[in-house]
Amino acid sequence: MGGLVRRKRLQDGTFGDFEKVFDGESSEEMVERLENESILLMEANLELYMENLAIRSEDLTNKEAILELYMMIGGM
Repeated sequence: MGGLVRRKRLQDGTFGDFEKVFDGESSEEMVERLENESILLMEANLELYMENLAIRSEDLTNKEAILELYMMIGGM
């Protein structure tokens, strides 16, 4: 268990559950947060990759159209 935690003494003299003493995140919370951030970054990366593929495909289509026009006017 990471961070600063304590176990509060109960009325019967036993100790209760762990509780945070100061604001901050425990190791478990940090791992969960970082895993969520990692997933968000992977999704963003995939989205950018897909946009890049679409742009490349459009560029290739444009180049093919220009080549066809060039050939139609007797350029080759």
